[in-house]
Amino acid sequence: MGIYLNPGNKGFHKAVCSEIYVDKTGLIAFTNRCLDTEEGYICVSRPRRFGKSMALKMLVAYYSCGCDSRELFAGFKIAQDKDFDRHLNQYDVIYLNMQQFLIRAKTKEVTEYLEQAVLEELTEAYGDCFSDRITDLATALEKIFVKTGKQFVFLIDEWDCVMRE
Repeated sequence: MGIYLNPGNKGFHKAVCSEIYVDKTGLIAFTNRCLDTEEGYICVSRPRRFGKSMALKMLVAYYSCGCDSRELFAGFKIAQDKDFDRHLNQYDVIYLNMQQFLIRAKTKEVTEYLEQAVLEELTEAYGDCFSDRITDLATALEKIFVKTGKQFVFLIDEWDCVMRE
C-alpha cells in the first residue's frame, strides 16, 4: 500500500462512518459495466462539494487489490450487484490528487513530479518488470502490463486544479 499505488480503503471507511454518508455505490455498478469497453474513460464532473472526492475514495476501496473491502461494502447497494465479486479488490489502483501534486511540485513541472513520485512506488512493487533506465510512467506501465497482464485503474481527483491555479 502506497500513497499513489493502492492507497487502501481508509478514506472510504472514514466517509462510511460519518453520519452524513449517503450510499452512492450504484456508481460502482455503472463503472463496472464500462471496464474493458470503449467507455472505460469516465469523467465525473459536478459542482464543488458534491462528493466527487468521496466517490473516488469509494472506487479506490472497491477496486484496489491493496486491501480487502468486502466487509466495508456489506449492506450497501453494490453488495447485491451480480458483478460485485468479479471486480472487488482485483486491480492495481493509481490514485492521484492533482492538488497535492501542484503543492508538492514547487519549482518542478507538475507532470515531471507526478511521474517521479508514481514511478518510485511502481519500482517498489514492480521493479523486476522494468529497468531503472525507464524514467517515464507510460513505458513503466507498458512493461508491467506485458510481463504481468495486470491492468491499472487510474482515479484522478482535483483534475481541474492545474487549470484553475
